[in-house]
Amino acid sequence: MPGQAAGRVAMLATNDPKAFFNFALLTIVIIGITWFFICNVNVVHAEKDNSIVIVKDNILRDSAGNNAIVGTVKNNGLAPVKVNIGVETITKNETTSKRATVLFSTYASTIYPNGETPFKFIIDKDKTVISKPFVMTKIVQSSPSYDVIKLSYSNLPIGNDKALTGTATNVGPFEIRGLSVYAAANDIRGNQIDSVKSTKITAIKPGQTIAFTALPDTILKSKISYFSCAGLSFLDPITTLKTADGKYIAYDLQATAKITDIKYDDRSNAITFGIRHYNPQGGNVALKIPEFAEKQMISVQLDGKAYSKTEVNKDGRTISINIFVPPQDHQLRVLGIRDVGS
Repeated sequence: MPGQAAGRVAMLATNDPKAFFNFALLTIVIIGITWFFICNVNVVHAEKDNSIVIVKDNILRDSAGNNAIVGTVKNNGLAPVKVNIGVETITKNETTSKRATVLFSTYASTIYPNGETPFKFIIDKDKTVISKPFVMTKIVQSSPSYDVIKLSYSNLPIGNDKALTGTATNVGPFEIRGLSVYAAANDIRGNQIDSVKSTKITAIKPGQTIAFTALPDTILKSKISYFSCAGLSFLDPITTLKTADGKYIAYDLQATAKITDIKYDDRSNAITFGIRHYNPQGGNVALKIPEFAEKQMISVQLDGKAYSKTEVNKDGRTISINIFVPPQDHQLRVLGIRDVGS
């Protein structure tokens, strides 16, 4: 075949110079397209999403003799994400070898921008780990980060159990359920050798303080020098704000942003909160509240001044308020929450 092709090229060159030129041009175009495709495949591979990275990982034997895979994941992106970590394993018996990918979640159900969370999972002793842990899936979340739990703890391991101990205080306006506190456990060289997580606190009411304890593996505890990346995870709260007359206002807030000190102010008939959007260019926040009356008038203030970059829609039951939040930290005030108009 190569000889035949070469013969055809020679005949074209000899008998029809124009046909030879067209053939050569077509060959160059095909080669160029092929090279472009190959290069772009490599570019896609090289520029794969690296916003979620595993900054530490380790494989150790736990007290039961199983493989304990531990590590820490960091979110370098601009949006909250939920991730699954994977690791490749192989199971051998006398006749066959079975390869499988084991998936597991991180200690924090949602990792917010610039946030870190440890992970730990156990691989049965009959399986051999044949890869380092890797980010298998990433799902972008739109739920805000509520800064409503204040932790007080020491980075140093406490007592014979080398535990992470401290207290959690609910400084928010609503009850928090399913609260867990976690951290990475490190040796004197800074290597992560375990990940610890407290038992779940069933419920913590506004203003309440509850103690927590997170215990490391018994065979690894003697090597722990300090804890890092401490954080917390809890179930999505039932978002209601209490009024002065003892009633509650339900609301729904969606934003890739950090929310602080959210409350209902009876004097101004407004929901107020601090906000910082995770996108450095700013972004939208969507607030929904009940519609109390057809003539209910909604207005928005940003940092104490009337703000016009908003959109308000009503459907007879719900008022939807979309607000563009500029970069950096701001105070939002949404007025007319319980107004019934004139």
